[in-house]
Amino acid sequence: MGKIIFLCGMPGSGKTTLGKKLAAKLKLPFFDLDQQITQISGRSPAQWLQESGEAAFRQEEAKVLRNFASHEKCIISCGGGTPCFENNLDWMQENGTCIFIEMPLEALAQRLSQTKGTAQRPLLHGPANELSERLKMLWKQREPYFNQITMRVNGLHPNLRQLIQEIEAM
Repeated sequence: MGKIIFLCGMPGSGKTTLGKKLAAKLKLPFFDLDQQITQISGRSPAQWLQESGEAAFRQEEAKVLRNFASHEKCIISCGGGTPCFENNLDWMQENGTCIFIEMPLEALAQRLSQTKGTAQRPLLHGPANELSERLKMLWKQREPYFNQITMRVNGLHPNLRQLIQEIEAM
């Protein structure tokens, strides 16, 4: 098994939920990258984006991500855009294993609209009837990065037992 397991996917795909379950089963520490950013910097990702802009946020995100370089085995739930900036995907693949949580955009839109999941996601914030379009635009930008991640799990019906077997086989 790689040193670190990075869970990647679109906003609302269930990275944190799956990460907590996986960490419990594998008896590994779990970290949510967005929570780590907030804890270390004193500002949430939403505050970073609103106050300093996306470029400054992505630099902070990369810095916090790289703090895990000397970390023992753990599971990290990445932000939706983490693999797409600052050469993060290359760094993550060099330092561990990336797993992409696949979710149909329609299911993401439904999940995010039901949970008010766009309130803390400034890149998706806006009129509810435009959420699907915003998700499509975001997907278009991020798809080339997500397609580089070979290990995948179905976000609608994740098979935890199978995923653990795949991880342990690495």
